[in-house]
Amino acid sequence: MNILILDPEKKVSYRISKDTSGGYGTGNNFGDTIVPMFLKKTLKKVHDWPPMFAVYTMSALKKNGHKVDIRKICQKILINMIFLLLFHLLSVVRLNVNI
Repeated sequence: MNILILDPEKKVSYRISKDTSGGYGTGNNFGDTIVPMFLKKTLKKVHDWPPMFAVYTMSALKKNGHKVDIRKICQKILINMIFLLLFHLLSVVRLNVNI
């Protein structure tokens, strides 16, 4: 089975790590002057890894023979996708009830 794990991320100029600070996550916003801006952009590009829970899930699924991929997705797009899916499911349920 093909499985896609979506990692929702907030669009910000700094790095957010979901696995630090006891699982609460941290954001590395150092400021807006020249050196902090350089640090923010560098950290966001260099230290970009998926959350540990996603990697663990991926490894368990792959061990059981599934094809798994992890992708980042904007939170707003993910929320819209969930609402569209729920709307579709509700409309299918209504059609089945009325038949």
